[in-house]
Amino acid sequence: MPMNKTGIEWCDLTWNPVTGCKHGCPYCYARAMAKRFNGSKAFPKGFEPTFHKERLTQPASQPKHQTVFVVSMGDLFGEWVPQEWIFQVIRAMDDAPQHTYQLLTKNPERMKQIFNASVKVRPNFWLGASVGDCDESWKRVPAMQVLGDRGWNTFLSVEPLVTFPFIPPKNLSAIGWVIIGMQTNPLLPCEPEVIEAVVESARANTIPVFLKNSVSLCFGRSIVEPSRELPPGIRLNK
Repeated sequence: MPMNKTGIEWCDLTWNPVTGCKHGCPYCYARAMAKRFNGSKAFPKGFEPTFHKERLTQPASQPKHQTVFVVSMGDLFGEWVPQEWIFQVIRAMDDAPQHTYQLLTKNPERMKQIFNASVKVRPNFWLGASVGDCDESWKRVPAMQVLGDRGWNTFLSVEPLVTFPFIPPKNLSAIGWVIIGMQTNPLLPCEPEVIEAVVESARANTIPVFLKNSVSLCFGRSIVEPSRELPPGIRLNK
């Protein structure tokens, strides 16, 4: 599995030097794909965490700037991922500074610990946390705000949104971007108030909002205009 063009709207390519995850999310598209191709070169161990060392040189082999979602088929900062794997991935990013890298995790505390160590955050790194429509997941935000307060690029991927009511935090200071989407495959529409609540919190903090196609499919683009905002530092080739 090389760096691949992707249907994910907020990046150009995905890059998976690590695959597999143990979070157990019921809506996980990556697990379904790994199960389908279990035993293949892409997923030799199915969805068990796997390090693909041969993929570390792929960013450097792509000379043109790309916005790259790193480890879309797992969680690089999961507690089960050896620290040395993470360091090797970050070194490969450093070796190809022409790209913008997006790192997304459900474990921002470990991300914070890694970047508290000897690892340097570059201006072309975007550090993100995945949150949803349960209050528990929004407890990940303070760790991201600590990173943002250091001047590093941060974002939230708010997905999937299904249930209502829930109240996102009003204080999203130090967050640089908010991406919003709903559950897909199958597409499960949520109440528009769910989307509006997240947008309101982002707007209160002057944060660019990017609504994924799943939102537009259900509600059109009337919820927020413009609906696909990019922050400074993110440039897509789509």
